[in-house]
Amino acid sequence: MKKIANVPVVLQMEALECGAASLCMVLAYWGKWLPLEQVRADCGVCRDGSSARNVVRAARSYGLTANGYRMEPEDLRKIDGPAIIHWNFNHFVVFCGFKKKHAVLNDPARGTVEVTLEEFERAFTGVVLLCERGQSFQPEGKPKSVLAFAKRRLRGAFLPFVFVALTGALAAPVGVALLLGSRVFMDNILSGSNPEWLLPFIGAMVIAAAFQFLVGIVGAIGWFRIEGRFAITANTEYVWHVLRLPM
Repeated sequence: MKKIANVPVVLQMEALECGAASLCMVLAYWGKWLPLEQVRADCGVCRDGSSARNVVRAARSYGLTANGYRMEPEDLRKIDGPAIIHWNFNHFVVFCGFKKKHAVLNDPARGTVEVTLEEFERAFTGVVLLCERGQSFQPEGKPKSVLAFAKRRLRGAFLPFVFVALTGALAAPVGVALLLGSRVFMDNILSGSNPEWLLPFIGAMVIAAAFQFLVGIVGAIGWFRIEGRFAITANTEYVWHVLRLPM
């Protein structure tokens, strides 16, 4: 391999999913973005994990040309693209390439890591699953982004956010007026320059403080409602995700 393959990272949710998560990463590299739970089901993950044969069978069902090989570490320098390799006899990782005296791996348990060649030779079992784009392969889906996540979560909450922003905008000038009022009190009333301003000043400050307090209360209520809506949505999605996981 002449360069490091830029393979997206997909982390496993439990130790038994390493094979499915590795296949997810390879699929994403070729342009097919699938949820881990779907690939897990297609790989036949059970309490004993997933075998290399099941991973190859699932990869072929997605349109990849997948085959298993036994290779030496030096043989990996000749392949193009990423490969799923067997690691420490109990784990699958995605081999991305060699970088000077290190091997770059996408570990479903840790993310992208670099290991020394000595460690690589000790942990690599020689089993390699090559998955390349086949004639029937069809890209689909797209990577998840923070912006898309935010849009999905904010759907239906635009007006409450506008309401909270407006209450904040109303409270800000009043806060500035209270600060300026303290300056006026020191310079014109406390110094004795304009003692007749005392009662009007106190009345104005009381009204401004009461207005700021009420606006703050209303804004806090609006914000608590937004947080409650987000909490209900997040908990519902989590429970639905757990219920859809294969047994």
